[in-house]
Amino acid sequence: MSSSRLVLVSKMVDSCARLACFCIGLFFCLAVWQHQAGHAYSATHHHAVNSDNKSFNDSAPHWTLNNQVLRDGTVQRESPSYLQQSSLPSNISPALELAALGQDPVRRRPQPVQVARTGTTKTGRVQLGRQVARVTPEELATMVEPSLKDLLNRSTLPQTPFVIETLRVFATPEGDTSLPYTMERILGAGAASIVIQAVQETVPQEPARRRRSWFSRLRKSHAPADTRPRVALRFPVVDVRKKQQELPEVPEAELLSQLAEEQLRLEIHKAALVSSAAGTEGNFDSEWGFALPFRVGRLSNEGLVLAMDGSGKAILNFVTVSPAMMCDLHTLRSSSRTPAMDEFVVMRVLQLAANLERLQLTHLDITDENVLVGRDGQLFLGGFQHVRAKDGGISCGKLPSVTFTDPRLAHCAVNNPGSYAAVNPAVDAWMAGMMLLRWFCGDVFFNRRSSLAEPRQAVQVLAQLQADFIAANDYMVSFPAFTQWDRCRHHVNERFQFIIQSLLDVNPYKRGAPSAQLTAYFPVTG
Repeated sequence: MSSSRLVLVSKMVDSCARLACFCIGLFFCLAVWQHQAGHAYSATHHHAVNSDNKSFNDSAPHWTLNNQVLRDGTVQRESPSYLQQSSLPSNISPALELAALGQDPVRRRPQPVQVARTGTTKTGRVQLGRQVARVTPEELATMVEPSLKDLLNRSTLPQTPFVIETLRVFATPEGDTSLPYTMERILGAGAASIVIQAVQETVPQEPARRRRSWFSRLRKSHAPADTRPRVALRFPVVDVRKKQQELPEVPEAELLSQLAEEQLRLEIHKAALVSSAAGTEGNFDSEWGFALPFRVGRLSNEGLVLAMDGSGKAILNFVTVSPAMMCDLHTLRSSSRTPAMDEFVVMRVLQLAANLERLQLTHLDITDENVLVGRDGQLFLGGFQHVRAKDGGISCGKLPSVTFTDPRLAHCAVNNPGSYAAVNPAVDAWMAGMMLLRWFCGDVFFNRRSSLAEPRQAVQVLAQLQADFIAANDYMVSFPAFTQWDRCRHHVNERFQFIIQSLLDVNPYKRGAPSAQLTAYFPVTG
């Protein structure tokens, strides 16, 4: 019996030895394969290696590397472009495709500023929603310049359903983009654009063929809720005659085509900048509070312009499609307000400005006309046409909303309109302060400084503030621009006074940051 056991043990040892040899050979093959695969991964994902010191060479862009780069530490002259890489996700949006290369959206995912809702801010938002629900289309129309209303009526928009041909998609749009829209009302207009609300026609659903209960027949008298998708459509308004004077050698059709292409480039750049800073695409309204277009396009079966008046102003056949809003905050400025509404407005404006600050973006156009009110009373920030990244710049002769702008930029516009000025979040802090002051007190900032409410005089007033600050030559103390709260038509809470005064400090080194004001006076949770 012992002999048979010995034979069995011998066979087991022999089998184990062969198994061990097989495993060693397998592991050796895997090691060789992994070594080769590692070079292939490095060729597309890692920095180049300097052959002299075997260190990483950060100067070589990671999307152009190959094995030669890894050996020599150099980049080929002709290599695949950023847009041609098959390794990129196939569903990546054009906005992220065209994002600045130095701002890789995959590397970081900043989070929006979170503020806990209190009983007061909840009440204020509900009250704001009720207030905005009472605004009629006729009221909105009265706030639009008559010449722009006439220009809109010259087009086919108010009378005829229209289909939007998509040029670029930035986020998942609502509804079926192939279905026509019908204009419902005008939301607003300015020197550069007309915004309307449109409803999308839907395919009628055949009712289910079943016997309804007595209770459902009883409710038949109640009209069903209108759930058709609604959007805000923005059409650029351009002065064609002025453009022709600037470029007399360009034919009109070519000029109009160039203007439309310029609008498309602007929208792509804007979406790319915000998407890159946030490290994501879409959902900016729900996450960050930014009302950005989810697609851009043109009206099918229409020419380069939708309408043109005798003065040469024209509506371009180019449209941005954004979430529908009820109106802007400017519309509600003269309406009756409550302390809870004021509390909510201050909190939300600071939160929106703090979100820009967190993304290291400068909006440059924070006004009550660009703070939009949703159906439920929530506030959103729109008007991103002039947004800049960190350390960006702007031509001093092309400042938006000069009556709200930073005194430093106003001083540049008056004295050096042909130069460029650097911008930073301090500009948005000032504009947020001006907007809140206007919400509480109207136009008191300029009432005793200029005789006419004219942008040219307003920018002169702001420029003089900067000149006075420069003459004082003291960067260590605050230089408040407004302290006369007795001039406001209603009493302003002392807490709000301090917030606004801090934002409206001419000294940028002492100016309050929206994020700091938000943290000091509201329950910030993240």
